[in-house]
Amino acid sequence: MPFDGLTYFGLTVKPIVPNQYFGSGTERFAFTEFNADFSHLPGYSFGMIIRHELSPMWALETGISYGKRRFNVDLTDIQTGVKANMAFTLINYEVPLQALIYVRLRKRFYMNASAGLSFDAYPSNVETIQFDYEQRTLRRRWLQLALATNLGFEYRTKEKGYFYLGAGYHAPTDDIAVVRTRLNRDGAPYYGSFFIPGTYLTVDLKYFFHEDPYDSSNRPPRKKKKIGG
Repeated sequence: MPFDGLTYFGLTVKPIVPNQYFGSGTERFAFTEFNADFSHLPGYSFGMIIRHELSPMWALETGISYGKRRFNVDLTDIQTGVKANMAFTLINYEVPLQALIYVRLRKRFYMNASAGLSFDAYPSNVETIQFDYEQRTLRRRWLQLALATNLGFEYRTKEKGYFYLGAGYHAPTDDIAVVRTRLNRDGAPYYGSFFIPGTYLTVDLKYFFHEDPYDSSNRPPRKKKKIGG
């Protein structure tokens, strides 16, 4: 398709997929009196996206997304074997800024890759209490920087917009939160804590609304100024 230098507006939906290899699987933390089995659960992110074409091969993308990161902690008392299961959710907002490059495969099919930064905001902490067990998840920072990359395929129509399917990798530059756990046994508290790295994989679905290229032939003629009397 010809290059028009347009700005496109669209929507994005990203299911979050736990993956042990990329640091979002299951991990056990052994403390003196209890064990904590921590796992990442499937989550999601959705929002709006803006793409501005710089050339036939390059573009910039930004936008804002609302995300739900879901986790689970199983606390097991080593002495009694009693277990508590506590699932919780962290809310975050993401504002990415990425450079994107296209590779044309067929007339309307493209492969593209993007990389850049994301500014992630975590508005609140989370606490769960279940009888003698407790977990408190505290954000490390209100605003966090992350590296973001994407690889996918795009189908472009003439009048119905662009359709994109791909995968993404999101890697915060530091741990996003600390989980503080507590077990109460016979009135005595026992504590343990660990960090959440926050990396995740996504399945990326994007749709960009159709934009008509600007037609300079439709510009109204400019009126000539009269010089003199």
